[in-house]
Amino acid sequence: MTDTRLRLIIALVLVALTLSLHAALPRYEADNRLLVDFGAGLANWRLTGMASGIQMADGVLRLAAATSTVSTGIRRTIMRRPDVKHLRLSAWVSHDGVSGGAHAWNGLRVILTSIDQSGNKLWELPHTVEQSRGSGPWRHVTQVFFMPPRVTAVEIFAGLSRSSGRMQVRDLNLEVVHERPLFRASRLILTLIWLLAAPWLIWPLWRQRRLAVLAVGCTILVGTLTPHSVKLGLRHLLPDSIVQVTTHQALTTQKEVPSATPVQKSGDPAKSISAGVAKSTVQTSSKPIGEIWRGAHKLGHVGFFALLAFVGGWRWPRQSWRRRGFLLVVFAVAAETLQLLTPDRSAQMLDAGLNMLGVMAGFGILFIWSRMRSTAPDLPTA
Repeated sequence: MTDTRLRLIIALVLVALTLSLHAALPRYEADNRLLVDFGAGLANWRLTGMASGIQMADGVLRLAAATSTVSTGIRRTIMRRPDVKHLRLSAWVSHDGVSGGAHAWNGLRVILTSIDQSGNKLWELPHTVEQSRGSGPWRHVTQVFFMPPRVTAVEIFAGLSRSSGRMQVRDLNLEVVHERPLFRASRLILTLIWLLAAPWLIWPLWRQRRLAVLAVGCTILVGTLTPHSVKLGLRHLLPDSIVQVTTHQALTTQKEVPSATPVQKSGDPAKSISAGVAKSTVQTSSKPIGEIWRGAHKLGHVGFFALLAFVGGWRWPRQSWRRRGFLLVVFAVAAETLQLLTPDRSAQMLDAGLNMLGVMAGFGILFIWSRMRSTAPDLPTA
């Protein structure tokens, strides 16, 4: 057995162990702190959109919208205690005839948006529990969210985001959860094994002076394992929006129907957070930099793996296309799998697919470049 084959087998075994850990052991458990439920109906919720399209009966919220000019749904802001690191939002939802809007996120949405002390919504952090269009039967949706220190509150939204159609929601719950001790111990052990194996796995690249390949691969791994909280800090180095809009336009798109609940006291921190959110909404455009940040993140998967495939193929001209492709696909899957060992990242099939798409794009560019070089006429020499 060659060293390359042995390293490949070890890498695949570690990937399988990491995936098996998440498949065999539940990661989180509730600590009996239920922050939100539908037991009290809509008494503490703010209603948005058309009031006539919002009904609550027998514990089931029914939403209907005839047009996509406004978002019809319910909102609620919850203050986050400093000791709370993970929140789980879950619900049962169904929908019928939900149309799409101008943006990809227009449709049925159940989201949990983090808010900082200034009232700014941190859209760069994971926030989507469910997002869909068309029609669908009752199904259970759930998502666990990691709360960075800068998050002081969260806002729940369930409704039709600038789309028409009908949806139903029941058993909407927000609860505090924590990582199970057995899972945490297993995760740390696997992380240590990966760290010890990494120098041995990449040693051939260093020994053969494949420094360009090594540099691109390490850059991908750093980006893959960087916590969301660190990425959020980097994102805030950029301005919050690209194009400013007038106050009238912002207020027109953010109209709310007052709920039947009593007005909160002026000293209530939840009200202060809500006011800050409304203020920030007025000052920003419909194309926030956060949306471009997320788009660039997805394009980064394709771009970096295309660069890795191009550099790898260029530096290993004697290796077959099949061999190089297989090694890069294994690395693409391993890089995405490693996110399962981080405290606030999660592996996604979409991202793994984008990684592989980048590999194919890089090989395509390398093939075209090689053909152009081989067919270029020789220049006359003096």
